Amino acid sequence: MTLATLCTSFSRPESEVICAYLASAGILAIPAERHHAACNGDYLVAQRGIRIQVPEFSLDDARAVLAETEGQPQLSESRAFARHYLANALIFLCAFTSLGIVYFPYWLRAQRDIEMAETAVN
Repeated sequence: MTLATLCTSFSRPESEVICAYLASAGILAIPAERHHAACNGDYLVAQRGIRIQVPEFSLDDARAVLAETEGQPQLSESRAFARHYLANALIFLCAFTSLGIVYFPYWLRAQRDIEMAETAVN
């Protein structure tokens, strides 16, 4: 069975919904290369999205089924990248802030110990 690419999605949930929608119409659909989206969303854009593939003999039927949903909002490549970029920036900010909150009291204590050691030596 030869597969043909029906469309490309930049959202893993969207690709699963498209495949489920096609399955409800009796058309086998496979979201190819979807696993790189699970580990890091930036890979989704770098790998040019998730290809929704169907058997070649049902490609026209699948296009007709998707044409019924034409005009529905879809996540574009730029929005997908922006969403994951923002998420990664927030994760970095939270980690950096947490590190500062945890490390700062130890830094203050070390500074106090250094000052005490310098005054004891002088």
